Parts: sequence; structure tokens; C-alpha cells
Amino acid sequence: MPEIENFVYLMMENHSWDHVFGTLQRGGHDGLPLDSNGEPMTLVPQRYANGSIQRLYKMPKTCSGKANGPSQNWESSHNQWNFGAMDGWAIGGEQDKPTSLGYYTEDHLPVFHSLGKVFPINDRCHASTLAQTWPNRIFAFAGSARGIVKTGQTDDLVNVEYPNGIIVNHFDEHNISWTNYALPGSPGTLEHLFLNVSDELDRKHFKKFPEDFLLDAQKGTLPQFTFIDYNGSFQSMEPPQNVVEGEKVVWEVVTALMKGPKWSKTALVLTFDEHGGLYDHVPPAPAIRPDNVEPIIPADFRNNTAWTQYLAYDKYSFTGFRIPLLFISPYGKKDHISHVLHDHSSILSFLEHKFNLPALTCRDANANPLFDLLDFDAMERKKPNFPGSVWKQLSPPTTNPEYVNCTSDDPGMLPPPGTVVDDGTCSGPDFAPNPCGMGLYL
Repeated sequence: MPEIENFVYLMMENHSWDHVFGTLQRGGHDGLPLDSNGEPMTLVPQRYANGSIQRLYKMPKTCSGKANGPSQNWESSHNQWNFGAMDGWAIGGEQDKPTSLGYYTEDHLPVFHSLGKVFPINDRCHASTLAQTWPNRIFAFAGSARGIVKTGQTDDLVNVEYPNGIIVNHFDEHNISWTNYALPGSPGTLEHLFLNVSDELDRKHFKKFPEDFLLDAQKGTLPQFTFIDYNGSFQSMEPPQNVVEGEKVVWEVVTALMKGPKWSKTALVLTFDEHGGLYDHVPPAPAIRPDNVEPIIPADFRNNTAWTQYLAYDKYSFTGFRIPLLFISPYGKKDHISHVLHDHSSILSFLEHKFNLPALTCRDANANPLFDLLDFDAMERKKPNFPGSVWKQLSPPTTNPEYVNCTSDDPGMLPPPGTVVDDGTCSGPDFAPNPCGMGLYL
């Protein structure tokens, strides 16, 4: 694949496929199922503890509230899955979770939806494991979570070993240039997560985002591999953040690449780390265990029966829920929606094939690379499908004041009126101020 010289990797935070693309106006993708009235629906009822049902609903604004927010930790994610029943979204792991059943539309996310209608997308990309950010981001670079199941599992993380290294170690061994662009004064993903190898990673590989990235894109001096970190406190799209800020990052990165002199040699993969506790109607898929390292129960959960039950059943032998994946490149397939199973290790597999590198674990060794999104005929003919001017077909971030100015203190009424129903099984109080039978939301 000599036509692709620069590979750029942008991983946002905490959104499922259905939450972002469930209503994408593009035929052929597996989005939210519709009821007889053409409204998005869940495939099985999502009940609160009192028996009332939470229906899917369009998010009132572009941010969500701090209270009753979704959870994506190991226990909550497995509760949502519930061994395939897929009926645990309203309850989560700790309490009722009404915001898990909301979804965004093109009105909220014009950048993502315009990209999703122009470039090839994959509706069978899953997070690598049913867990939070850290385990999945470790998977993205190591092909394994190496026992980590929880963000903040610091004591266990310090002692993690990577027998075959991580992907950037292989880059160094084979003289492949790479850079982690990150917020000044803040460690990037590679420095933050891979504590036991960070001293070995030469400082030349760490530069500032956005200024250094934008300058390198403009000059055409990006390395062969780029990983981008942004301001995680407000730009990551993680609930309850305003997703408009994340859209601004995506727009900035995409347009910088398309307007730069090396666009014709570039591939950008845009995805998310995990589902964020947000509803998706497709269950996790069985997956090949990456190695013989079993999940480690965090010290503060070792007496939790739910954690031990799920850890006994899932030894990194299932993917997480679906997440968006877009392949943004001049040589992406036109009018293409892929249904090939992918997870974060598929990106590793693509890089290993591209640069002729050995696999890191059994997971990436057996993963489907991203070839189904590439137009090899166009590459052979050296005739790109998407010229740099394609950015003019894309929609910029919304300027709707109600969305732009949204804060987690004022996300609108969640859940909206009329979205909680009683089918006769309601038996007690729901989360305040939505008591069963009071009619406030019914």
C-alpha cells in the first residue's frame, strides 16, 4: 500500500454506533430499528427497577446531565449485555440510567453525519472489550488489555508487561516515524497508559496538539503514523460533555488533512474507544482471547459478586459494543458500508500488514484488517476517489446557540416527557421526580 504514506488515528470517547449513527440518513447500514410509526425503538423492553419502560428518545440538546449518567465500567457493560439478553440499559450497574437510551441526530452532529454519508463506514466495529477507556485504549496499542478491566486500575497497570511490546516499539525497530500529538502540559495516551515503557519512548515522538499537528499537516511533514490526543476535559465527547466541542476537533483535523499537500497519501481512521454506556441494539461478538492473561479484579471490587461472575465468564473472549468507525482517505471505497467484524485490533492488523510488522497477540494476528474499506483498484490506477476538495461537501459543526451553549447543568429534561411508560408491571417509585403512576412522564 505505497499510496498511503501517512496514517492518522483519531479516537474519540464513549459513544456507541446507535448513539451517533443510529439515525444516519444513508441506506444499507444497521442503525436503530424503527417501530410502525417510523420511530426508533429498542428490540427488547428496557425496564427500570420498578418495571416501567424507558423508550428511546432524541437528545434534547448536545450535552447530558451529570445525574443518572450512563456507566461503562465492567459491571455496567456486562449488565447491559446480560449474557445476550440485551435488556440492562435502563438500570446499568448502580442505579437507573435514563440517559443511556438517548440518541443524537444529524441536527446535533452534522460533522459526523456528513462524513458518514460521504466516506466508507463500518457498522460492525466493536470496542475490544466490555469495559472502560483504559482497557480499550491499551488494546488499541498492545492488542491486549493485559489484565486491566478498569480505568484507574493504577496499581495493576504499573506492573503490566508487554512481551511483544506495543505497536510503536515495532515502529521504532523498523524505522517507521510516529508522533503522539497531545495537549501541551498533558501526557498523551502513550505516555499516560504505558507507564512501564514511557521512559523508552523518545521525547521526539511527542508534540503539541493542535498547533504542531496543524503546522505539520499544512507543511506536509506528518509522520508515517499519527495519534491525536485532545483536551479530554471538554473535547472528548464523553458524557456529559457538549459534543459540539468534539465535532470542532474532528472538523479541524479533517479539513487540515484535506487542505494539506499530502492528502493524496493519507488515511484517517476516526473511531471511539468504547460505547460509553450508551444504547446499541447489536450485542458484543465472540472474540479470540489475545493471550493467557486473565482479567484482574480491581482491589476495590474483589468482594463484588457481579464483578467476579462476569470475570469468570468473560476472559476477554467477547468484544465490547459497537462503536463508529470511518475510513477517511482519498482511496476509501465510494458508496461503501462495510459489515465486516472489526475491533481496535483490526487497526493494529492494518498497520502490521501495511508496514510488514509481526503481530502483537493472538487477537490482532487473527483480526480482520481494514482492507474492506480500501479501494485497491483505485490505488492501482492511482486515481483517488476523494480529492482534497471533498471537504466542501462536508458540514461544519452546528452553530445553533441552544446546542453551542449547552452545559451539563442545563441539558434539557432527561428523559423527555412521554418516554417512560407503564405496561402494567410498574410497582414502585422510579428515579425522582418520576414516580410510577404519577403521570408526569407517562
